[in-house]
Amino acid sequence: MKLPTSYHYDFSLFFGLLTWVVDWKNIKYTNADLDIQDISISLTRPVMDHSLLTVKFPALKHWEISADQTVNFWFIPDGSKVQLIFKDFKLDFACDLQLDKNGYLDPIVYDVDIQFGQSYLYHDNPITAIVMHQVIYFGLVIIENSIFFVGKYVFSDMAGPVMDKFLNHYFFDF
Repeated sequence: MKLPTSYHYDFSLFFGLLTWVVDWKNIKYTNADLDIQDISISLTRPVMDHSLLTVKFPALKHWEISADQTVNFWFIPDGSKVQLIFKDFKLDFACDLQLDKNGYLDPIVYDVDIQFGQSYLYHDNPITAIVMHQVIYFGLVIIENSIFFVGKYVFSDMAGPVMDKFLNHYFFDF
């Protein structure tokens, strides 16, 4: 899949007064254990005779990402190992399919539910582990709780172009 082997991120607060530089190097990925046996796709008509495609997708049973992390922060510089584990990740959504201005099929998403299951972040340094765990866990909770309200906008506007690219703009070479 050509996943990256390094990552660099600059994070700043208070108009650049507090700045963190985070580098991940030597990123390694395990083979993703996908749960495709339990995928459910159904055509429904829940309200006002409007057809919907309902997808229940228990996407990842287990997937691990590990890396060597360095954090350059004036208060607590740090370098250690980090491991991000996705376990029992689920994505459920209901959508309609419409043609865009180019004649491509785009999903219009109405309802989204994301569950990160038992996903977790492990870190060698206890102080960094606490800070990163809280930031990432808070981010996961925000995503899980707000996706109901913003999922329509995020997935409708982002899933369409991805679907067009993934399907090679509906061309198939023989």
